[in-house]
Amino acid sequence: MHADAVKPLMDLMRPLPKGEDSMDAETRAQKIKIQEQVCGVMRNLSGHNENKMKLCNAGLIGCTVKLAKGSQDPRVLEQACGVIRNLSVNSVMSGQVVQEGGVAVVTELLKASDVKVVEQAAGILRNVSGIKEHRQGIVQAGALPLLIDLLSSQDEKVQEQAGVALRNLSDTVK
Repeated sequence: MHADAVKPLMDLMRPLPKGEDSMDAETRAQKIKIQEQVCGVMRNLSGHNENKMKLCNAGLIGCTVKLAKGSQDPRVLEQACGVIRNLSVNSVMSGQVVQEGGVAVVTELLKASDVKVVEQAAGILRNVSGIKEHRQGIVQAGALPLLIDLLSSQDEKVQEQAGVALRNLSDTVK
């Protein structure tokens, strides 16, 4: 991974301004396509262990959480959640997801209509809930009933992610 390439790519991941007056529809559509592709690059890079900490230290988790919070596009959301999921695999990085407000954002995405977004969001909660210190925050964010509902999903991958997250959270609920 070329470290100098990360910052310009992250700049392209900034959430687009709200409202139709901010730019014409064609420009907005093109910027969304760019966000999707850049998130795909970051998702691929974040899948390699030697890159994870470098990307985390560059601020990619916070950048990606902001994009996931501000985007409505399912393709962007799937890729953004894939980045966060890849980076939420240990206590340090999952702690950054929590600190950046990612649990609340991801909990909302469990309600998405796109099954790929839901699978990635549930996968993030699966990873973050693997760290005992983060479990209560996940419950407080309202994820528990949503994860329970996902056990009835038609998609087995969604069921699996939700089931493992619930197993991790089961020592939190009394």
